[in-house]
Formats: sequence, C-alpha cells, structure tokens
Amino acid sequence: VPLAAGVQLLLHMGCQAAPGGEWELPEEPLPGSTPFGDGKATRALLVDQARIVLKFSEKAAPGGLAFVLYSTGGGGEQWLKTNSGTDFAIPLSADFALASAGPGADVAKNFCDSETKYNNWSHFQRLCMVKDLCSRTKPLNTAESAWIAAVLRLANQKALEWYRKRGYQPKDMAQCQEALGGAMASAVAASATPTV
Repeated sequence: VPLAAGVQLLLHMGCQAAPGGEWELPEEPLPGSTPFGDGKATRALLVDQARIVLKFSEKAAPGGLAFVLYSTGGGGEQWLKTNSGTDFAIPLSADFALASAGPGADVAKNFCDSETKYNNWSHFQRLCMVKDLCSRTKPLNTAESAWIAAVLRLANQKALEWYRKRGYQPKDMAQCQEALGGAMASAVAASATPTV
C-alpha cells in the first residue's frame, strides 16, 4: 500500500495465548511500544514505514501476536487488515503455529523437522516418509501434495542432504522406490480429479 512520506505507520498489536484468542498486553513492556489505553493493545511505530523489531524474553513470549497496521497523517487515519478483513497473526511458538495453520501443517512440520533438526537423515528416509503419506487411506490435500513435490524436487536437485550420518542399502532404496511408485499410481487412480 503506497503511503505518503509524512504518514506514520504503527503496529497496533495484542499478544495471544492461542489463535483467535483475546488480545492482551505483553507480560513485560516492549521497548519502543506504548500501551494503547484499552488494556489489551499496544502500539509501536514502524521505522521508515517498513521496519520494527520486537523482543520478547523467552519467559514472557506469547503464543502469537495479532496486529493491524494503523496509519495516521496525510489528512486522516486508516486501518489496514488482511484481504478478508481479519487481523494479521504471527505465531511465536510451535504450538500456536500448528493450531493456526491450515491443512497440511503437520506434514510441513514433519518435513521441516526432518530436514533441519534430525541428526541422522538420508534420502532413503525421505522417500519412506513420502511413501507413508501416499499410502495412507485419507487422500492427500493440495498443501500436502505441494510439500511432497517441493521436497522431492529439492532433493533431486541436491539442495537437500542425501546422507546425514545415515546410510542405506541399494536394495532397500529400490524396494522403497517401487512401493512409492505404486502408492503414487494408486493415489492418482483413486482420485476423482487426478492431478500430477
């Protein structure tokens, strides 16, 4: 949204324990912010209409942060919300993120955790994870399918590790690839509107 040079842009925010919960003031004061006066919201100025840094201690960090943008100056005030007219939300904890995420969030978390946190990981285990997802009775949704496609594409381009303190036998890989191909073919065949 283009704003005139003299307009001040503020983050009008509230802490939330759970997605969609009531706004609350932060447990500890945030540097550069001012309580709004309703006992729930806090405001902080965005530097150059673009940047703000909020620092929470680990003890006082909320589950998430709900906010709208508030602009003042240039002849009036304006509230900026999402396209659907709701507040923006930023998860600050894994539980909040999972609770507020849409379909496919658990698949996304599993892929992200395995690719970034596991000490022992290999392409064989990656394919086994994909095979398990494709073999389940519940059909894959669009987000889950997108995660599978993205992870396989990144692995194919060697952007993801193939061996991280973990090896595998070629015969096991061949068996997994065959089972995965069969599971994908069955999933596409069973779909009312197959898309590959």
